[in-house]
Amino acid sequence: MFSGFRVSPLRHLAVAAAMLSGMGFLSPASAATVTAKRAVVLGDSLAAQMCGGDQQAIPTRTAKLIDVGCYGWPGATTTELRAYVDNASYRSAWTGMGAPNARFNLRQAIAAADVLILSLSTNDAKRDTVLYDTGRWPTGDGPWPYNHVPVDNGWFNQQIDWWMQQAQGKPVVWFDIGCRTNDSLFLYAAMHRDDVLRNAMSRWPNLRVVYWGGEISAHPEYLKDEVHMTQAGLDARWRLAVEFANK
Repeated sequence: MFSGFRVSPLRHLAVAAAMLSGMGFLSPASAATVTAKRAVVLGDSLAAQMCGGDQQAIPTRTAKLIDVGCYGWPGATTTELRAYVDNASYRSAWTGMGAPNARFNLRQAIAAADVLILSLSTNDAKRDTVLYDTGRWPTGDGPWPYNHVPVDNGWFNQQIDWWMQQAQGKPVVWFDIGCRTNDSLFLYAAMHRDDVLRNAMSRWPNLRVVYWGGEISAHPEYLKDEVHMTQAGLDARWRLAVEFANK
């Protein structure tokens, strides 16, 4: 009937797409775009690296995440960042931890996000290795005297639960501790914190722990010092953040 009439391959594709669209299998919008997640990144100096330092923003190259907030402060622990979420006027007793930018409301950012990305617990482990005045510092699972096996009093679990409650069922992507160190006490404290964090996934199904420690073991070039990232490490961390946020 159509002898001598030839249809180009592109024409075939266009016809097939139209048929699929009409049958409800494909829509022009879904074929052309992928819905990006609104994300807020919170944490320590590693979060500050992710947020571009003073820029405090999710990089534009991270196409699958929409920037709701990206805030990182050197020295931040789970307890102190929690205090900043609860009270914007809170100031840490530790001079090593900077104050959040006054224009940011952390609680509002968390509420507006689809996914919460946390870079916390490295400094918790660091604090566990320091003998400090307990009147000035947050009380955690330490401090521990050298060569002393810690007794887990459940403090870190309480901090994890508090952060998970803030998410209100939304996914939480939490990086575990990746370090390159000869400090056996810090390494022990980090392993303890990581164990507690991983175990928390059994009671929080929306918790997604990124095994950053495993990445560092496989790629030591990701770190430029004990915990901070090279550019290659920063790229890898963002790749994992996007991957876990969009699972």
